Amino acid sequence: MSPPFLLPKEERPREKALREGLSSLQEAELLALLLGHGGKGRDVLALSRQILARHGGLRGLMGVAPLALLSEKDVGAGKALSILAAFEIARRLPFLGEEEDPKRRGALLLGEERRERLLLIAYSPRGEYRGHEFLAEGGYRGLLFEPGECFRSVLRLGGRGYVLCHSHPEGASLPSEEDVRATLLLLEEGKRLGLRLLDHIVYGKEGPYSLKEAGLIPS
Repeated sequence: MSPPFLLPKEERPREKALREGLSSLQEAELLALLLGHGGKGRDVLALSRQILARHGGLRGLMGVAPLALLSEKDVGAGKALSILAAFEIARRLPFLGEEEDPKRRGALLLGEERRERLLLIAYSPRGEYRGHEFLAEGGYRGLLFEPGECFRSVLRLGGRGYVLCHSHPEGASLPSEEDVRATLLLLEEGKRLGLRLLDHIVYGKEGPYSLKEAGLIPS
């Protein structure tokens, strides 16, 4: 007899997907496929439902920091990376074969953040996407005094130009005075290294706000 915490074969997400197709699976079942197996004393669907309930469904889970996911009971590095990799693929798919749009890319990468987060997107001299890195969470006051970290990120990614994106989860889309000061500082410091700040986009409740479109960053 199977242990009581194992699902009957006909209820297992893998068997259901093979039998009825992936489109037939609910969110918890899709996540269960990524998790692979449950934990001590509970099946994979129970683990999946707990994770989704804790983080507000798939949309909420998409914005969870890796350390928060690793703190979940029965979720080790392997399971966490499988989930994060799936979300990263989902973020990149909309851009395949399409003209680059930094504002849209920033929105998808930041998702519905519940904390302030700073994102850098690097570009080649011809405007080709080179990669992205998250530079800070919970605000980025340190960036005002350490533009070097921003420039090192651009160079690591093989770029010569870059766009900064950051979220104001609970506030307006308008940039703060600190946002504007940081932008002007990075513009000036970057000239010495030949690294060009292409735009600084703030994402708030009213949608994205581009400092370039506002005339604060030269074309």
